[in-house]
Amino acid sequence: LQLLEQLGDKQNKANTLSNMAQVFLTRRDLDHALGLYQESLQLLEQLGDKQNKAALLSRLGDLYMSKHDFDKAKESLEESLVLREQVGHVDGVAYSIVKLGQVAKARGDKETALSRYRDGLAIFEKMGMPRESEQVRQMIASLEGGAVPNDDPLAQVLAQARDASQRGDVQSAIQYQEQAVSLARGTGEG
Repeated sequence: LQLLEQLGDKQNKANTLSNMAQVFLTRRDLDHALGLYQESLQLLEQLGDKQNKAALLSRLGDLYMSKHDFDKAKESLEESLVLREQVGHVDGVAYSIVKLGQVAKARGDKETALSRYRDGLAIFEKMGMPRESEQVRQMIASLEGGAVPNDDPLAQVLAQARDASQRGDVQSAIQYQEQAVSLARGTGEG
């Protein structure tokens, strides 16, 4: 970071700050991560880099979701969506739309969440992205009340991990993910 500052390389400095923020997110130091993201965002704005700014705004939306600041999460994700539409980043548009659905779900707005999920799903399907399509289908099914078959314990544990993560309950999400790994390995522990 110091070398990039000395060289005046704003683009790589912005990328490095964003990567550093990811480290602090992993450590659950959300405030430090937020500061680094905001510094990176300022540099990207100075550079006029809409594509990287859109990606960073999406990550900021995730961070605000973790902090349960749904207004700022929505604001960041909406700005990300606009930028991704401007630069023609179609799968990024779908990701932003789905994340906006997650914000709506977290706020208890089921209808908006379903609408967003369906819009994102349509884009993923049109682009031929089966993994993403299936994930969104599961989100829709979860909201509609029929997400996971009772006879599939791995799917149930994964759904519990996803729900805990969306609620910002990191500890439970980790525990469910550990159970899923055990089930997937066939040890059945958990």
